[in-house]
Amino acid sequence: MLSEKLKPKIYKLIISLAALIVIILLLEAGMRVYFFINPQRIDNGSDISAELGWANESNFYDKGIVKGYGEVEFSITKFGFRVFGDTDTTKTKIFVIGDSYTLARMVSDGSTYYDYLKKNSENVEMFAYATGGYGSLQEYMIIDKYYDLIRPDMILWQFCGNDFIDNEPELEAVSVYNDFMVRPYYIDNKIQYLFSVRAAKWKCELIRRSYLLKFLQIKLNVLMARPGKNFILTEHPAFQKSIVTTSKILGLLRKRVGNIPIILFSTDTAYADIIADICATHNIHFIRGVPEAIERAKNGGTMVDGTPYDVYHWNAAGHAIVGRAILDYLIKEKFLPQ
Repeated sequence: MLSEKLKPKIYKLIISLAALIVIILLLEAGMRVYFFINPQRIDNGSDISAELGWANESNFYDKGIVKGYGEVEFSITKFGFRVFGDTDTTKTKIFVIGDSYTLARMVSDGSTYYDYLKKNSENVEMFAYATGGYGSLQEYMIIDKYYDLIRPDMILWQFCGNDFIDNEPELEAVSVYNDFMVRPYYIDNKIQYLFSVRAAKWKCELIRRSYLLKFLQIKLNVLMARPGKNFILTEHPAFQKSIVTTSKILGLLRKRVGNIPIILFSTDTAYADIIADICATHNIHFIRGVPEAIERAKNGGTMVDGTPYDVYHWNAAGHAIVGRAILDYLIKEKFLPQ
């Protein structure tokens, strides 16, 4: 039997725990109602997607000042494409896929590298889809989804060194570049949806299913993130796994599109030889020299990005340099007429 002195304390504890549970449930319910009312938007132009993790909103328009880039007039067309050309054209149809570099949220309509290709080659029709934070599997899934509609003559794939992180949940879980979103991963030769955090499997599943816990997890990781705390990718044990996974995804791409040319370029010089080896395995053409062209221009005094606010993503001048490098390659290799 409980002593008379302990009973009030136990009752208070039970009431406190019950009140805490009710508060947590109310917060969870409140967040679910909020995201239900506010179309689950995660960023300007992006929405939650059960299939892709997140995806572009169709027919989106925004105009405003972006620090380091000036006034930007940005739009997304149908199906979430930044550019969606004429599917019935007799011109060479190029399907461009990529991440935030290709989405080019900091560059106005008509000023991206793929716009440069269209303006400087009369024989091309462009179709460009990209979303910030996308990994190779998500990019492949977009191509798979729209390939039969577009029937492209060529795939232009923009790669980034961070894709190796995005393609492997073990790497993303320990990276400061973690997108903290449920995304599809290619694991054991099949698509699996995971919320990549450094925690026990049951905790990951709990966080994945709870709006409140996911929100708190994101805020906690943002607060804890510090410059220079990121790991050295090539030294992580999961890096080799990511190389294999990335190769498998590009193998899926090759199988899906058949014998049409696939052209790949990277936004940085990191892992260039590894990327080149993967491309060679799947008969994919790898353009070298794109980030080097950006670096030469920058060293020569040309403003190519949003310094000091963003030293990575290109401005309109940077996109023109990238577009020129790609066009030169396509002409040199006879993918396009001179």
